[in-house]
Amino acid sequence: FEMPAGDPVLMRATATRDGVLRGYRRNGVAAYAYGASFWWVLAGALARMGDEPRVLGGLSVVQGWLTALLRSHPRADAQQRAFIAGEHRARIREALLDRASRRRAAGVKPTASG
Repeated sequence: FEMPAGDPVLMRATATRDGVLRGYRRNGVAAYAYGASFWWVLAGALARMGDEPRVLGGLSVVQGWLTALLRSHPRADAQQRAFIAGEHRARIREALLDRASRRRAAGVKPTASG
């Protein structure tokens, strides 16, 4: 919906209400709850390794997901998890195709490893 004064602006970094690492851990717990696979969370954590705090942020996401698993936190039902898995596969496929098309556009020749 539209706000009369325009869109609100978040003035602090996402998930930092009580500390950056704790926020990353909460994101990992949330990923477990909505049904993200370990591999999806690991890929996201690797992508975050360059963000501040370096390396620790990504590790904290994985820690949150694993903690939720080990503590048997509630999780989305099987149908929802299957839907999420399909969405994640589609996003990975799209990213790989986009990368390949950018490489072709740049004139990079394919190698045996891709």
